[in-house]
Amino acid sequence: MKFEPRPLEETQDISRGRASWLDGLKLVVSAAVLLVTGYVLLGWLAEAVAMSIPDELEARWFVAQIGDAEAEHPRFGEAQALFEELLEDEALRQLPYQLFLLDMPEPNAFAVPGGGVGVTAGLLDTVKTETGLAMVLAHELGHHSKRHVLRGLGRGLLQQSAVALLFGQSGGTELIEVGALMAGRRYSRKAEYEADEFGFRLVQRHFESTEGATEFFEWACREEHRKGDAGGWLRTHPLSRDRIDRMRRLDGGLRACELD
Repeated sequence: MKFEPRPLEETQDISRGRASWLDGLKLVVSAAVLLVTGYVLLGWLAEAVAMSIPDELEARWFVAQIGDAEAEHPRFGEAQALFEELLEDEALRQLPYQLFLLDMPEPNAFAVPGGGVGVTAGLLDTVKTETGLAMVLAHELGHHSKRHVLRGLGRGLLQQSAVALLFGQSGGTELIEVGALMAGRRYSRKAEYEADEFGFRLVQRHFESTEGATEFFEWACREEHRKGDAGGWLRTHPLSRDRIDRMRRLDGGLRACELD
């Protein structure tokens, strides 16, 4: 049998499929490494900037006031008195702290840049004890003390700017935004644990007893159980039962989350 080699045009593409697959994999891996590296560098830069901003500069840059100035609640005066007592602590940063009321039924509280702390009407309706309310306020002061507010704001602004610069404003960035969100979950949960500990120690220093300090977290724990929210990989906050357990280690007299 006589051997007849194939013409070059019939053999030159034999390995192209495999080479193309390997090149594609290398490109995906390189892009992933670049995105992760960029995320870490942006996070580091945001952390460095946030930690270096003087208290007086934060107070000048940001307007702390939030909520409705006309909102009223019969327990807001009590919350204000507790807030003022906690502000006497020397461990706090030198910010123009202000407490504001939001006329919202959902139990919630949060800190905003510049020293603002907001509480909802729903929170004041839910947390009945003085110590429980003080703990919520102290937790938000913990976010200010640890600069979580500025650090989170800086991370978000830098990451959004990077996404807009790389991909424009035409859409198609949802997957990238979800990736950045997931990458920040551990940071956010760590911040919550730090604020819990700071707040709990603050309550310990200013009140004779910590009995009732976890009242809001007990309520949240029961809500999580009722709604079947026992997972957590998409949560920004840790599970309430885990937070209660951590506070129990700070004070052995506290009870665990009771679901019955």
